[in-house]
Amino acid sequence: MMKLKITTFVLIGGLVGALTDGIMLGVGASALVFIAYQFEKYIDKMMKD
Repeated sequence: MMKLKITTFVLIGGLVGALTDGIMLGVGASALVFIAYQFEKYIDKMMKD
């Protein structure tokens, strides 16, 4: 499931990047957003436990 999530983030980022600043910039930015999103979910889970 995790593989599909990162692939979706990267593809959407590449598409948005193609329309704006560049494909690789969009892919990199979307990968960073995905990492931040997963890290935030992990921190929230750790705080609840």
